[in-house]
Amino acid sequence: MQLHIQVIFASFVLLLLIFLLSRKDKLFHNEVFALFVGALLLNSCFEILATLNILTDRVNFNQFIGFLYGPLLLWYINSITANSRNKVTLSYWHFVPAAMVLALELLHYATAIFMQFQLWKIIGILIVMHNMGYLFWIFKILNKTKTEKSLHYLMPWLNLLSKGFAVILGMFILELSLALIGYFNYMFIVRSINLMLLLVYINGMVYLGLSIPYIFNKKMKYAYSSLRADQKERLVKKLSRYMKVQEPFLFPELSLEILASHLEVKPDQLSLVINEHYHKNVKDFINSYRVEKAKQLLIDNPDLIIKEVMYDSGFQSKSTFNLVFKNATGMSPSKFRRATTV
Repeated sequence: MQLHIQVIFASFVLLLLIFLLSRKDKLFHNEVFALFVGALLLNSCFEILATLNILTDRVNFNQFIGFLYGPLLLWYINSITANSRNKVTLSYWHFVPAAMVLALELLHYATAIFMQFQLWKIIGILIVMHNMGYLFWIFKILNKTKTEKSLHYLMPWLNLLSKGFAVILGMFILELSLALIGYFNYMFIVRSINLMLLLVYINGMVYLGLSIPYIFNKKMKYAYSSLRADQKERLVKKLSRYMKVQEPFLFPELSLEILASHLEVKPDQLSLVINEHYHKNVKDFINSYRVEKAKQLLIDNPDLIIKEVMYDSGFQSKSTFNLVFKNATGMSPSKFRRATTV
C-alpha cells in the first residue's frame, strides 16, 4: 500500500517538475520552486528504494533532504512576493545544515562509526526544529503579504504551500514521536496517512498552478488591481478633466509616475485605466493630447513656425513630433497646416 502511494506521489511530482523545467518564460521564482519540487521528488525516490529494501539505514542518504525544505520554501516565497523579475538571493548558510548532515551520512556509510549510536533519532529531532523555525519565518512574511492588496491574488497559493507543509510537518512529528517511543506499528499507520496528505498536497499544487495561470507564467500585469468598476469610472473622469484643464502633457518630462502622483493614485492603477478605457499605453495616451494641441496651434496660429508648435505642444524632438503627428493624422504637420488653411 505504502509503495503504491509513494509511486503515485513520485509520478505527480515528476510531472510537476517537468512542467516547471519546460517553461519557455524562465522566471526566477519558478526555478526556485523547481528546486523545492526536486527535493520532494528526491526524497520520494529514496523512500521507494528503502521500501524495496534496496537502501538500508546505513546507505539511505535521505535525511539531509529534510533540511532543504524550509530554506527552499522561504526562498520561493520571497522570490514570488518580490513582484519583479529580479533574482532574490538566499545566503548559502541556509544550506549548511543539509550539507553537514549529508557529510555525516556519507561518513557513517564509509566507516560505520555510528553503528552503536542511533543517529537517525538526533537528526529527526533536528529536522523538526529546523523546519519549525523556517515555518515561523515564512508565516511572518505571509502576515505582511496578506495586507498588500497588490499580492492578494497569491494568497491561496501561498497558503497551500505554507499551511500544507505545516500539516505534513505535524504528521512527521507524530510519526517521529511514535518511533522514538517504539510504537512502530502505529508509526507505519501515521506514515501511510502522511503519504496520502503528501499526495493531496502535490495535487493541490497542480490544480492551483493550472487554474491560476499567473503563478507559473509571467505575472499578469494587472492581475493584482484592486479597483472596482465604479472606481475605474471615477478615475477616467478625473483623468480626462485633469488633462483638459491642467494640460500636464505640455510638460515634456511627463511620465506615468508623475501623472499618477498628481491624480493621487497608484501608477499601476492609472496604467490599467488608460489601457482598458483608451486602449493605449501611457506614452501614446499622452502623445494623443499633444497631437490635438499641435493641431489646434497649427490651425489657430498660422504665424507660428513648426518648431514652435512642436515645443508648445509638449514635444522635444522634431523627428518624434513628425512621426507621432503623421501616425495620428496621416500627414505631416506642415501638410496638415496647408490642408486646413486652404
